[in-house]
Amino acid sequence: MQLLAPGSWLLDEALTRYLPGTSNILAVQRRFTRFGTWPDRDDDVLEFVFRTPPGTARPDRLPQTTTLQRALVRHLRADRHWRMVHGWTPLAPGEGA
Repeated sequence: MQLLAPGSWLLDEALTRYLPGTSNILAVQRRFTRFGTWPDRDDDVLEFVFRTPPGTARPDRLPQTTTLQRALVRHLRADRHWRMVHGWTPLAPGEGA
């Protein structure tokens, strides 16, 4: 049996450039095999992490208290985008049923 993940920016491989290998986010990523198209979703990321309404965030004014916040801002300042990524992971028998 497989578990399909709904699209999530948390599966964006770009996070591997910014987060330490011991990061819980990266541990979750390693469980999934990515697939599908990956549209830009900067507003989704900014709304989730910084609680900013879509289209209103200014990277130079966002808090950078956590490693994740610093990574998100650094990526956007480099004129890169966060992507929505789909993935799947195998489940052990009885899991997710």
